[in-house]
Amino acid sequence: MEKSEKLFAAMVDCSRNGVLSLDGVKRFAKTIAAFGYNALMLYTEDTIEVEGEPFFGYQRGRYTKVEIQELDRYCQSLGVELIPCLETLAHLNQIFRYAPYQECHDIDDVLLVDEPKTYTLLDHLIHSCSEMFSSRHIHLGMDEARHLGRGVYLDQHGYENPTEIMLKHIAKVKEIAHKYGYEQPMFWGDMFYAWANHGQYYGKNIHFPEEVKAAYPKDLRLTYWDYYHAHKDIYRQMIRSGKELDPNLAFAGGAWAWVGFAPMNHYTLKTMKPAMEVCREEGVNDIIITIWGDNGRECSPFAVLPSLYAIRQFYLGNENTASFPTEFEKITGESYADFMSLDDLNHAPKVTYNQVTDTCKWAFYNDPLMRLCDAHVHEGGAKYYRSLANSYARKAKKSKNYAYLFNSAAKLAKFMSYKYDLGVRTKKAYDDRDSEEITVLLATYKKAIRALTDFEHAFRTAWLMDEKPFGLEVHDQRMGGLKARLEVAMERLTDFRDGKIDCIPELDAKAMDYHGKSTETADGSLCINIWVNTVSSSVM
Repeated sequence: MEKSEKLFAAMVDCSRNGVLSLDGVKRFAKTIAAFGYNALMLYTEDTIEVEGEPFFGYQRGRYTKVEIQELDRYCQSLGVELIPCLETLAHLNQIFRYAPYQECHDIDDVLLVDEPKTYTLLDHLIHSCSEMFSSRHIHLGMDEARHLGRGVYLDQHGYENPTEIMLKHIAKVKEIAHKYGYEQPMFWGDMFYAWANHGQYYGKNIHFPEEVKAAYPKDLRLTYWDYYHAHKDIYRQMIRSGKELDPNLAFAGGAWAWVGFAPMNHYTLKTMKPAMEVCREEGVNDIIITIWGDNGRECSPFAVLPSLYAIRQFYLGNENTASFPTEFEKITGESYADFMSLDDLNHAPKVTYNQVTDTCKWAFYNDPLMRLCDAHVHEGGAKYYRSLANSYARKAKKSKNYAYLFNSAAKLAKFMSYKYDLGVRTKKAYDDRDSEEITVLLATYKKAIRALTDFEHAFRTAWLMDEKPFGLEVHDQRMGGLKARLEVAMERLTDFRDGKIDCIPELDAKAMDYHGKSTETADGSLCINIWVNTVSSSVM
């Protein structure tokens, strides 16, 4: 790709359990090429083979040199540039479990700046990428290192201004990148924005201090990322502020696939339409659309295909959204409306498309005895999910290439039709000392366990259609734990009904608003997306 050519890339997270298989990458690349994308980024924190670093990505499904070279050739045949997207400062928590990397560890998931072994590792990483990928584009990450310099670095050097530490580190990493032919490496810009805005990333009228502008390395490409705003003003002001540092900054938006089992295509379009309009108006030529997989990658990247198509059209200035379904179906052979309906798994009663929520994750894992999220459960949810299950089953039969996604959605909705309000019903029957209702509930628990088993199989099938097997064990353990808790709840309820125990202490507690308000009822717009925070208040 010539340097003058605009970059319109999709970035797939291959680090949060899910690592797209070779077939998955090829199918994805072929589809986005048909949408008009000319680049694909693989986000690999440690899921890439690095010569001389055997523990880097160990048992994580890392791509080998041979695999990347195969994918690179395939993408080239499509006119798609395959680009490495790395982390060279933070987000490397997975490697710090191993002794060889302890000496590179500062704090949290952050590398230790000024440590020679840190730069040996990064040299190995970037050198390996230079031999695997033909592209001379590279993304170095460096985002969200909020506690930079406050751990081992502080012990070794005393307090230093984080901006100075960051600039020092960037200079060293940039030198390594240049050594291997990467002339203008990209990096995420949130740390710089935050330093200029009293610790906050987003804001209006942000201006960078002269000393920061003077020290900013001109042969780096700043990337302003934003997935959250529905109005043009904030995008425009952030872009104009960023151009004080880098007149040719890149913009990274998001196709929301990182809040549980379901995508949020509607919310994506709400935020990315104004973003693309402003990028076009402000002359931002390089665009990256990220598909993150936070906390387990429950949602397939293919579930946001409508978003990826629409975002490209928005950037091209196509305002005729009525044409999207027809054109999408011509390219993919699939129904645009059916894909958009995958969002509905997150939109139970009291939730709208304008809200960020992971209902189908928190309600899925919400323990029926602990009931940490029960204040956000509302009447009508079970019926809602029954209807969805039937709808997705019909769509699975219609789909030419993605029946596995709709079948998984159908099995999930079927389970949720039993599980969504199970804690609320359990609490009421317990409070009322209603033995007959407890007996009815025990039958529901049995149905839920069978439905969960069906979903486990469907989820596993869908995972292995798109991903390498690594990371699936995380979901096996989470769902196995859920099944065990449902069985425990049945045992405890049976013992209570039969008079073997006098009480169930967990059920004596009132449901509380998850946000900390003193209420037993709250709206449904809850977004936790951290498995452990949903299932227990105890340390895990």
